[in-house]
Amino acid sequence: MERASAKPLWQHGIDRLWEAYEADQIVCLDRKQGQRLARAMRIIGERPPYREVSRYIGEHWSRWPDVANWVREGWRSVDRAKTAFGRETHWFNTPLQLADVLVEEHEPQRRTEARLATVAHDAVDALVEAAQKPDTAGYQERKRQLADALLALHHLRYLRQGSGALGFENLNPGAAPRPVDVGK
Repeated sequence: MERASAKPLWQHGIDRLWEAYEADQIVCLDRKQGQRLARAMRIIGERPPYREVSRYIGEHWSRWPDVANWVREGWRSVDRAKTAFGRETHWFNTPLQLADVLVEEHEPQRRTEARLATVAHDAVDALVEAAQKPDTAGYQERKRQLADALLALHHLRYLRQGSGALGFENLNPGAAPRPVDVGK
């Protein structure tokens, strides 16, 4: 386990994607990989400005501008969607797996559970505040953020307990396997 560093977790995630790509652990570093990483970071409350992400990718992946652009596009699509969960998000490939691995490796003093609790509490506070204002769009946005936080907790339960713990039929009652496409 690494010691905690001052480097933001999302940067560790981008570095991890690149290392996995260079080691041929993932065949194609593309838009979907960028989306998955952006969703993972959004789930645990890491929401760096897109320009900062784009700059970091450009500085570190200058040898491969096409690959860098694909990952940027994926990140940007999640940034614009304002949600951590897309249509292709499923229990068996939850972006939370990647976030969980990164937190475990780079923030040993803090667990994924603590990050999700912070995100959920912040979402509740923001919704309560929005409920007192006349702005319907703002209220709807805060309501969606709380729904995402609750869904993230379901994904955490799946990772820790398996899908049987969520109440649906499960042919494999064990906890979800670690993803193979995150390297190391």
